[in-house]
Amino acid sequence: MSLTNLHASANYQDELHQFIKKVEGLVLLPYFDAKDNSALVTIGIGANIDTESKYLRYVLAELGIDGAVSEIDSTKTANVLIKAAMDSVPNGSANDLALQTALNDVLRKNFPSRFGPTSEFKLTETQVYNVLDKIVADKKIALDAKLTANGIDVAAMQNTKEYLVLTSLDYNTKQGATNLIGPKLLSAITNDNRAEAWYEIRYGSNKNGIHASRRYAEAALFGLYDAGTLSKDQEIDQSKEI
Repeated sequence: MSLTNLHASANYQDELHQFIKKVEGLVLLPYFDAKDNSALVTIGIGANIDTESKYLRYVLAELGIDGAVSEIDSTKTANVLIKAAMDSVPNGSANDLALQTALNDVLRKNFPSRFGPTSEFKLTETQVYNVLDKIVADKKIALDAKLTANGIDVAAMQNTKEYLVLTSLDYNTKQGATNLIGPKLLSAITNDNRAEAWYEIRYGSNKNGIHASRRYAEAALFGLYDAGTLSKDQEIDQSKEI
């Protein structure tokens, strides 16, 4: 068995972009993520380019220099130079400007034919979404495997608001942290218990209370009731949910 009467998304990719942007925030310049205890270098929509070398490559690919060799020192690549520049700046939001300056210098000094004296280590919004899509595609492999292992029909959930919420929860799960898609949520989905799944998203996945607003937004999008016309009482409950 699996969750039934799902809420279809007419434009899933755009809705995913807008929802993750709303709950994560979107920043075009690199910064130290103050929400992370280790203050990792982040860019775009929560993309950790500090310890995730693959994510750094996605960003450098958007800038056109993933794997590119320095025009000044042929023994070093952009990936190595950028990582060294990030490591040279002390962690902390007070050092965001120093971080950005260091990364700008790498581009200007090592790739002068591509980046002028005023160029910045900066993404456009389109590039941010390109990076997001690649990260989500990476994470989808393990997410779908987990759902399938718990008897959940992954194919049926594609392009639905429910799957979007699971993607958001999975995206927000930090390495080494408690998985936000835990056994109780998986069991609720497997047993077609929407109310229990909604509860686990809103409360069970937010036991420390730090991400309350995000969990509430995810629960609201997931929906307390099946797709279809709501009764008057259900409409009232749904409005209270938000």
